[in-house]
Amino acid sequence: MHAMYEKYRSASFGRCPHVFCQGQPVLPVGLSDLPRNYTVNVFCPRCHGLFFPKSTRQANIDGAYFGTTFPHLYLMTHPVSLDFIYFSPSDYDLIPTLNWNKTHSDHFSMHYRFTFRT
Repeated sequence: MHAMYEKYRSASFGRCPHVFCQGQPVLPVGLSDLPRNYTVNVFCPRCHGLFFPKSTRQANIDGAYFGTTFPHLYLMTHPVSLDFIYFSPSDYDLIPTLNWNKTHSDHFSMHYRFTFRT
């Protein structure tokens, strides 16, 4: 279990692709406890999302090797791994800003800027 702790801290299984998760390391999980049913997926503890691993080497591992309960048992035994603050999209304000293009007077582009609510 200590080896898995080190792999989680070094993000060996990858990071969550969602922007609001801010690069949260992910944990491997299987969708079935029966062998040869599903390959391994990765679980993000911040958004609770399941994703396919980016590494082709990890994508070919059988999901039953980790089982369906591994991430939850891991996070129960290592609560220090949950040292993040929950950020959700509702915590951010989306403020549109207009930028005028110098080449044509009628052309403008809309850009969005995220600001954190205090």
